Amino acid sequence: KAYQNAAARFDELGSLIDLARTLVYLGRLYIDGGNKAQAQPVLQRALGIFEECGAKGCTDETGQLLDELDE
Repeated sequence: KAYQNAAARFDELGSLIDLARTLVYLGRLYIDGGNKAQAQPVLQRALGIFEECGAKGCTDETGQLLDELDE
């Protein structure tokens, strides 16, 4: 719940990079909990934000996490 609250707050503030980073942490939490289906849309949203911001390193890392979901 804390990551969800933080993501909502960063979204309200327009802090896109912090929002995307928090979404990645939330996605990892879902993966660790065995809920890949819930992780996928969260990570896809993070990836879109990173792409929009031009955060190449973060884009690569998040894309790799998404690829691992398909394995």
